Amino acid sequence: MSIKDNDGKKRLSHGRKGLEKFFDMRWEFISKEDRYNDAVIVNPIHHMEKNYILAEPLREILLGNEVEILKTLKANGENVQISWSEAVHAWVICSKNVGLVAETIEDVDYYTADRYTFAAEMAVVWFDTLKKLEKKGHNL
Repeated sequence: MSIKDNDGKKRLSHGRKGLEKFFDMRWEFISKEDRYNDAVIVNPIHHMEKNYILAEPLREILLGNEVEILKTLKANGENVQISWSEAVHAWVICSKNVGLVAETIEDVDYYTADRYTFAAEMAVVWFDTLKKLEKKGHNL
């Protein structure tokens, strides 16, 4: 996103960062029989895919860090991504094709166009979840 500083200068900031995806994971990359045998990957593009998908988790494991794999489901092809942007001190709440920026639930009311319907609904759910977590004593 483009942000205008108090001095009028524009700068760019990332507002949306989803989870690293494993959707292109091929069976030969992870099968018990072949996962350590790169010779079974004859297509050089597939070899690059394996390195792209698995290099970062492998590096973290070798550094002694834990790697957690999450399986997520989405209904009707929709999903939501939520990130905190320190640059604008607000949540960036995105559906597949549109995002909104909101510091509080009241900010969601600014997004009235039809294209924001799903993202706005998810923003309300998000702020409700934050409120519930705060009531349970989580410091957010």
